[in-house]
Amino acid sequence: MGVFCRGQKAVSPLRSGPDTFRQSDGHVERSEGWFHSGSGHSRSGYSRSGTGGTGAAEAGIMSKRSKIEYFTAKKVGMAINRYNMISTGDRILVGVSGGKDSLTLLRILQRRRRRLPIDYTVRAIHVATDYEEQPEVERDRLREYCESLGCEYLFKEVAIAKKNKLGREDCFWCSWNRRKALFETAAETGYNKVALGHHKDDIAETILMNMIWSGELSGINPVQSLFGGKVVLIRPLVFLEEKEIRRYVMELGLPEIKSSCPRNYDSKRALIRDMLARLAKGNKDIKNNILRAPYRIKAEYLTEIVEEAPGGDDK
Repeated sequence: MGVFCRGQKAVSPLRSGPDTFRQSDGHVERSEGWFHSGSGHSRSGYSRSGTGGTGAAEAGIMSKRSKIEYFTAKKVGMAINRYNMISTGDRILVGVSGGKDSLTLLRILQRRRRRLPIDYTVRAIHVATDYEEQPEVERDRLREYCESLGCEYLFKEVAIAKKNKLGREDCFWCSWNRRKALFETAAETGYNKVALGHHKDDIAETILMNMIWSGELSGINPVQSLFGGKVVLIRPLVFLEEKEIRRYVMELGLPEIKSSCPRNYDSKRALIRDMLARLAKGNKDIKNNILRAPYRIKAEYLTEIVEEAPGGDDK
């Protein structure tokens, strides 16, 4: 069982629990936090402090910060292992927007490679478009963050708005062109995998969006082979909910950059996200139920009821 993606086979369901934690590679480490590269002092808002080296910490009791780091990294490790996302020798290009999801993804992937026997390369890429205005100072903050992790940073700017002459919906047009830039860069620089920060909420939202606006049952796969296997798209955050990522970023003080996209709050995805948030107040398991639904089909209660059959002929 798994999440359906148009043209892809189903894969294992996106679920996790305490009983599977033992299979992951989560690891407690002293955390250095994020600080201005080369400054020798903490940058405002970002902690350089560790988890504490005396008292309760030495007695084996994890601090709140350590627990958040541990369990967040553990879930990412579980997803990577379950779906065989990373192998020795992989060159991974991580799409980094500056938002909480991509900052979390980059940090965990980079720290993970330092302590595992698997040898792989991580490089960050930030794709900017003319749909949003991003101050130079924010790009500098993002570059400094990547460098503080020991990760090479690549910046690429693409013109999207002025090419949109056919009246395409902005969100789809923007997303399509960003992905195109990522895949082209991966091919040009010899990277065989592209990592994106989609999480469990994104998958649930996508399933509902496709049902409502496309009349189909499809979602997002954790691993997706593209261009005949030349590039593989991976999503290591699929076991994490958005609230878990937000907590991770806040606790570690990562330099999140808020999106300046003009369509950030009135897109179809924003409508679905708001609806799920309201429904979740009465049912905390709503996202998992959406992910399970495609594999609990009761065909005897499903009869096609449409005025016109798919394809245009109602015979």
